[in-house]
Amino acid sequence: MSSHTFFLCNTIMDDRLSAEKCSSIPEGSSEGEGGGAGSKRKRGGPLEVLIPEPEDAYGKAPGLRFLQKFLNLESVENDVSQRRSLVNQAQVKESSAAILDAAVRMTDFLQRHLPLLDPSYTPPSSDRALTRIHNDRNKLLPFREKAPDRIRWRSDPESPYSPAILRTTLGLYGVLLHRAATFNAPVALANNQHPLIIIPEDWKALMATRQSSYLVNRGAYGSANKYRNVDLIPILWQEAKDKTSEWVTLLSNTNISFSDVFRFFLNTTRDDGHPRVKPISKFTNAGMLTIWLICGDLSYAQAIPAPTVREVGKYIHLLNKGALSGLKLLGLLPQTFDARSEGAQKLCEDVFEALFKRLQTSLSASEQSSMLFDAVMLEHALCKLSRHVRLKYFVM
Repeated sequence: MSSHTFFLCNTIMDDRLSAEKCSSIPEGSSEGEGGGAGSKRKRGGPLEVLIPEPEDAYGKAPGLRFLQKFLNLESVENDVSQRRSLVNQAQVKESSAAILDAAVRMTDFLQRHLPLLDPSYTPPSSDRALTRIHNDRNKLLPFREKAPDRIRWRSDPESPYSPAILRTTLGLYGVLLHRAATFNAPVALANNQHPLIIIPEDWKALMATRQSSYLVNRGAYGSANKYRNVDLIPILWQEAKDKTSEWVTLLSNTNISFSDVFRFFLNTTRDDGHPRVKPISKFTNAGMLTIWLICGDLSYAQAIPAPTVREVGKYIHLLNKGALSGLKLLGLLPQTFDARSEGAQKLCEDVFEALFKRLQTSLSASEQSSMLFDAVMLEHALCKLSRHVRLKYFVM
């Protein structure tokens, strides 16, 4: 048994003594995958705690070996929240070996895709995975702001992120349109034939000559979303008009924060004035992930402050989606990690921050500059890592 694994085992045993003090955090507003329900114990049997044990840092296979640790839980109530908390105590937290192993793998992943940033580069025909990524960079490239769609939306003078447009109805409508409807759709790319902000009247003309798949990509972020369709356009336009005054006031605040903007898009109060247990979006088809993407876009446009590294870790926990799966794949979170349990948010912040700092030293200055490396980009890259591994485009 490695010294790293021995340290984790003792951590679990020590933390078990305080298990009765742990309680579950009420389920938040995160959606989607990740956050398993935890390990199960048969009556009279052990609780199986799954802990990734890192192999040689330069191994090509992930080498996830799992350790079964027998815990005496007879004095602990058979309560779901307590079992969740116990599982999350089996955490790879401040182990330099685990962080080093994760950073080596993540560095390998990022460096593999750097050639795709060269406009003249064509992947070899023998590398089918890299060819597919090259052909669908909006969806698969791990470098967020280097995707063709993002390059155009960030640089076009008629983009909703332009200072002259952003603080208007057209600006709010445009940022919603980008992420809730047209991202990675041909209409947003088609050799700049169409303006980025297409008002409802112009949409009607396009719909008369184009198929809906040209205008809206239902699978822009993964699985097809049936609510992502052309019917959204007049709805988003009206919602933007209704919220323009609040939007302008928000962006005029000189002390605005990233979290302020994130909360703007959420409705946290019920119609009767009571707080919602689970906030919902103020805008149609703009869930937590879409809101996170919009806020990231605004920070790159320098319209709002960028989030800190630990803030990004907090949002990885809140979203509970691809980036969290990426941290699991790297062995920085247990496979049984439960995002609803006590201490889960802090753990996400800790391991994400540790990985970020390690990558700052393992990637050269020129590599970081080329990929526009920062905390938001790393969150995006973790999402792509989990997708690439799932599609077998990348073997860790």
